[in-house]
Amino acid sequence: MREYNSSLAGYITGLIQQKQACGYIYEYEAYILEFFDRFCLERNHTTGTITRDLIMEWAIQRPTEGKNYRNQRVSFARQLALYMQSLGKNPYIPRHFASETVEIPHILSREELRSFFAVVDAVYAAATCPPSAGTDLSGFVSPLLLLRPPPCGGLLPATRVRRSEEWSDQDPAIQRQQGSACAACR
Repeated sequence: MREYNSSLAGYITGLIQQKQACGYIYEYEAYILEFFDRFCLERNHTTGTITRDLIMEWAIQRPTEGKNYRNQRVSFARQLALYMQSLGKNPYIPRHFASETVEIPHILSREELRSFFAVVDAVYAAATCPPSAGTDLSGFVSPLLLLRPPPCGGLLPATRVRRSEEWSDQDPAIQRQQGSACAACR
């Protein structure tokens, strides 16, 4: 078992024992709380509670760590503060800090959507009709079927794209029948 020596040692030990009694391993957290205990000793923190100044100093991101690791350290101190609060103490409870930056997605405008689907429809139409000689669009079909189903709802058991060499030796009437089952798709 780890040894804690700061004025918060009793609370740190109590938190770890409580978490482990609930079935959590809580070993890594104990390791980080040991650093927090040493941090309190180095700062001569003797108030017996967690203050805002202590947490703000603990929350400063070190040059060798990322935001998420810093947030994890602060989170363990937050758990300690919540434990102390449950015992009737009045510690400062830190807020959650932002994780790694999340990019805001670009929402396409109505015109951008119209333009995008015009291209999708053109490629889809070219891919679902018998391709002209030397054209192979078979690689485009699978992803596009998920984006834009054909007007008949996409539930055509006989619909499939054929390569130009497969179409070349068949009668046009058979090509039309195998290519689509509804008038809008022919």
